[in-house]
Amino acid sequence: MDKNLIKKLILVGYAIPFPFLAMAEDLFFRSMFFYLIMIIALSFLCRSAMKHQAIPYALVGSVLSVVLSQVLILFFIPAERSGYFKPFTPRGLAFGISRVALVIQLAVWYFHKMIGCRKQKSRADIIHTTLAK
Repeated sequence: MDKNLIKKLILVGYAIPFPFLAMAEDLFFRSMFFYLIMIIALSFLCRSAMKHQAIPYALVGSVLSVVLSQVLILFFIPAERSGYFKPFTPRGLAFGISRVALVIQLAVWYFHKMIGCRKQKSRADIIHTTLAK
């Protein structure tokens, strides 16, 4: 597949308003199943972004997801049902979910980068040691 197409698909995948979808299912169907789907989808997207070096696309997609979630909450979650998410407001909870997901993804990316650097250093040390003999 074309690298640019893959990066665009990662952007679109991250732009899905997962916090809104999970909260809407929780509110209207009393099910927390979509929170699990959100975690699985974000794990897959995070792995894909690391594999294809599309982390900037993932970050832009995350911002779009937050904005879309906030807009959709304003239009589709009625104000009289906002007490369901106490002690948070629906918008505050969606923002909190997005922040937690982003922090986890940034930590995974950071540790993946650190492990990758260690592997590269150890390979370079092996090559250097071999050539020095």
